[in-house]
Amino acid sequence: MTDELFIKLYEQHKNSVYSVIFGYVRSEADAADLTQETFIKLYSCGKDFESSEHIKAWLLRCAINSCKNHLRDIKKHGHEELDENIPAAPETDYGDVMQAVLELPEKYRVVIHLFYYENYSVKQIAQALDVSENTAKTRLARGRDKLKSRLEKEAEHYEYRFGI
Repeated sequence: MTDELFIKLYEQHKNSVYSVIFGYVRSEADAADLTQETFIKLYSCGKDFESSEHIKAWLLRCAINSCKNHLRDIKKHGHEELDENIPAAPETDYGDVMQAVLELPEKYRVVIHLFYYENYSVKQIAQALDVSENTAKTRLARGRDKLKSRLEKEAEHYEYRFGI
C-alpha cells in the first residue's frame, strides 16, 4: 500500500472507525489508541480489497475485534491504580440522543451506531459482528425500544421539571 493511498483511506474512514471504537470502550484515550492500532493493521496487512466498501467493512471488523480484545484484557488483568493527582479529562457533551445511545448495553449500542450513524444494512451489521441477520435485527429492535424508553423518561422528567 502506498503512503498516499493510506493517507486517503485514513482521512476517509478515521471518523467511522473512531466512532465505532468509542461506542465500545467509552474512553477517548483508548478509542484514539485503538483507532491508531486499527490503521496500523491496515497499513501493514498487504491485502487487496475489492472496493471502498470492502475496506470500510474490513476496518470496522478489525476495530470491533480490537475492542473486544482490549475489553477482555481489561477484565483479565484489571486496572492499575492511577495517581490521584492526574487531572481528569474534561467531560464531553454529546447531546441527549447520543448520550442515551452511549448508555445502552454494548450489544445494542454497537448495532444502533452501525445502523444509524454508519448507514449499514442489517445484513452488513450481521457480517461485521459475526452474528445472524435475525440476531442483528433483534438487537436493533431491542436497542430502539431501550432508547425510546430512555428518551421518553427524560422528556417526562423535563416536562415535569419545567411545567410544560
